[in-house]
Amino acid sequence: MLTSIFVIISMIASAMAYSTLAEYNSQNEKNPSDYLDDAEQGNNNAQFTLGIMYKEGDGVEQDDIQAVTWLKKAAEQGHMEAQFTLGNMCEKGQGVAQDNIRAAYWYKKAAEQGRSNTQSNLTFASKTASHDI
Repeated sequence: MLTSIFVIISMIASAMAYSTLAEYNSQNEKNPSDYLDDAEQGNNNAQFTLGIMYKEGDGVEQDDIQAVTWLKKAAEQGHMEAQFTLGNMCEKGQGVAQDNIRAAYWYKKAAEQGRSNTQSNLTFASKTASHDI
């Protein structure tokens, strides 16, 4: 009897938690149109956000090519996280042809701005790129 009560209470608690999570997600879901105008006008934060949305499939269909397009726009304007993310995508060949020279370039840009944990990525990409030449 006590086990049955525990199971019922657990089921109710799980249902309530799921309902709360679903409500939170729907209220916090990103919409690309919220960022598109600013991104097209050159706002590098909006460009970075769109890039990540496309990379992760957050509020849009996942699309690495679109992710690279927006991340590159932000990276070219000096957005440190866009530079790091773009370096990572170049290193992995995600949305672009795999290119360790390009990866090293973007990692270096991010490292120059103080992006932590970039040095190991830069070292790896540079060593690998020198073997590719």
